[in-house]
Amino acid sequence: MTNTITREQWLNQAGEHLRTLFESVGESVPTKVRASCGFPSKGALGARNRTVGQCWNAVASADSHAEIFISPTISESERVLDILAHEWIHAIHPNGGHGKAFK
Repeated sequence: MTNTITREQWLNQAGEHLRTLFESVGESVPTKVRASCGFPSKGALGARNRTVGQCWNAVASADSHAEIFISPTISESERVLDILAHEWIHAIHPNGGHGKAFK
């Protein structure tokens, strides 16, 4: 019997590893973050500058979770993890954009 997990389970398990990594470097990580596979609100299928990930602020969620979406057009695990880490930074710094705190 094969032990398979869903994309969402994989994303959230990877997210818990990222949580540990971010905490180990002193980041204050929110307790409510979840990730799913889905298209971002805009730019999902653009020919140039395609949006491949998005993090919605916890205030937009009915149960106060930061909501991370990774585009289903990305299938390479390493790239998915890269995008997930990027979006976790947005969950940690929800109003930071891509400025100094992000970098």
